[in-house]
Amino acid sequence: MSEVVVQAFPTLDPQEQRAGIVLYRLLAGGNSIAPPELTQALEWTGVTGAHFLTSSNLRNLVEWGPDQTVIGFGGLTTRHSRHSLVVEDRRLYTWCAWDAMFIPELLGVTAMIESACPETGNPIRLRVDSNGIERMSDREPVLSFTVPDQASQITSADQTILSFCSYVNLFDSRQAGTTWISTRPGTFLLSVADGFTLAKRYNAARYAAVLHGEPSPPHGNPKSDVA
Repeated sequence: MSEVVVQAFPTLDPQEQRAGIVLYRLLAGGNSIAPPELTQALEWTGVTGAHFLTSSNLRNLVEWGPDQTVIGFGGLTTRHSRHSLVVEDRRLYTWCAWDAMFIPELLGVTAMIESACPETGNPIRLRVDSNGIERMSDREPVLSFTVPDQASQITSADQTILSFCSYVNLFDSRQAGTTWISTRPGTFLLSVADGFTLAKRYNAARYAAVLHGEPSPPHGNPKSDVA
């Protein structure tokens, strides 16, 4: 299933992967990002932030604000949502519950996932880092999921949120999750542990250049690596 999920999103070359990680880390500051800020953070000659945001394979993952600044990217957003990550007393938000499972590894942080069960309204808290995920209560939460349609590859952040993220939530019990998915064809339940395993495989496949140190492609001239 991890291959199907990865293939639904545009393939990123090593340079795009590094730019994506920089975007995540800028947004983790809690503020929207103007294209020149990405250019400055990349410290690469010959390649601008605007190029990555509008002309590269990252463009389909960019969430734009009304002032033409970036308010979200690849699941991380400055816009309030049901799902949040608490990192060093900063509250960040994600498009869906699963985003909150894979983004901490890309940021290199330990985070607390906070969400609310769509069926019961009960709060759900999980602790996650690159090594694992653990629940913070006696409840056994589950994750609803759906497999993206490979025939209609993701073409925009709005499409991702509508066709995928809106179906991916945390539930405080399997019973609550089963009730919710019963009226939503194509959805199914995963354990939190299985959701985290899928998140790890997604990161390993999608951001290999950053996580495993593969070399940058020849186009562009990076002054320094983003690791």
